[in-house]
Amino acid sequence: MGQSNRALIFLLMAFMGVWAIAQSNDPEQAELLERILNLENGMVQKAASEQDLIREQEAIRQTLVSTEKTVARLEEEKAGLESQIVQLQELVRERNQLRTDLAERTAERNGMEDRCEQLKKGLLQLLEKDELAAKTTGQPNQKATLSSKSPNAPGSLTNRRKANEAADPKDSVRPQ
Repeated sequence: MGQSNRALIFLLMAFMGVWAIAQSNDPEQAELLERILNLENGMVQKAASEQDLIREQEAIRQTLVSTEKTVARLEEEKAGLESQIVQLQELVRERNQLRTDLAERTAERNGMEDRCEQLKKGLLQLLEKDELAAKTTGQPNQKATLSSKSPNAPGSLTNRRKANEAADPKDSVRPQ
């Protein structure tokens, strides 16, 4: 039997006792009746306050359960966010490494382009010296011409170099 049922039975018995005492006209019984009524009112107030405390306790318990669920959910969220942070930090490290590698490769490429340009200029200067030497001696250089004995012939290196310069104007300008 629940506590509220017990309280109701007790109150019913108390009321019946008070009613029985009220039926008699004895002054001692009237005083006793007043004491019983005071005790009864105190018991009713105490039972009501106990019910209020029980309701408050239940509300607090429900709030606690709800709060615990929220804390668990937030902890899971925190763990997920921390793993995302670790992944993003790794991606940032990888990106920075790739940027560094790209800068190194770009510098290497630019250095190689400069070396190729210098080599190209050196070869062109050697060809020009060789052709000048061939012109001044009056003898065509056998190595300088491939298809003809004359340096100005259509298949000579001089004409091929001029054709290449005309076809490729970026030889003197390096892209940035």
